[in-house]
Amino acid sequence: MDKRKNNKGTKGNKGGRPPKVKEDLAIERITRALREIYSQDKDEEAVNEFLKDFATEKEGKKFFAEHLLGKPKEQKSLDVSFLDVKPIEWVDEA
Repeated sequence: MDKRKNNKGTKGNKGGRPPKVKEDLAIERITRALREIYSQDKDEEAVNEFLKDFATEKEGKKFFAEHLLGKPKEQKSLDVSFLDVKPIEWVDEA
């Protein structure tokens, strides 16, 4: 049986994607703040100024590099050494 009808979330977690209206409202607030900070008339100009500033900082460079080039794979160096371990000698009992 299809149990997708039970995917409703819980009291604190309503389940699913948040409404698009909330996302649009958040984007509008952020762009309005950027327009005020950078004294720009258009959203696009304010966002471009922010990205220019962000790209000059260490964390900004790291962010762009990870998103444009991909995150590097995590490599772990394993150094396994056994001291005073002798190989097993097989004895024929025949």
